[in-house]
Amino acid sequence: MKSLPKEKVLYVADLGKISISEDEIEKFGYGLKQILDEIEKINQVDLKTDEILISPTDNKNVYRDDEVLDMITIEDALKNAPKTKGNFVEVVRVVND
Repeated sequence: MKSLPKEKVLYVADLGKISISEDEIEKFGYGLKQILDEIEKINQVDLKTDEILISPTDNKNVYRDDEVLDMITIEDALKNAPKTKGNFVEVVRVVND
C-alpha cells in the first residue's frame, strides 16, 4: 500500500496545527492516502445531466383544506393523561422555588 510523501503529511499536519512524531508520519501517510483515494472515486462520478434535480423523489406536497371541526370535550382531552388535577394534566414539578 502506498503512502503520501513525508512532505505532504507534514504540510497537512501544519495546516491542522498539530505536531506529529516520525512514527506518526508514516501511519498518517497511509491513512491520508486512503482518504484521498476515496475522494478521487467520488470525483470520478459523472454528474452531467440535462435535468435539474430539486428532490431525489417525485413526491409532491399534498395540502388539504383547513376544516373547522367541533372541539373535543375536556373529558376526551384528559382521558389518556397519566395523572390529572381538575381540568388539567398534572406533571412533575421541574422548577425550584
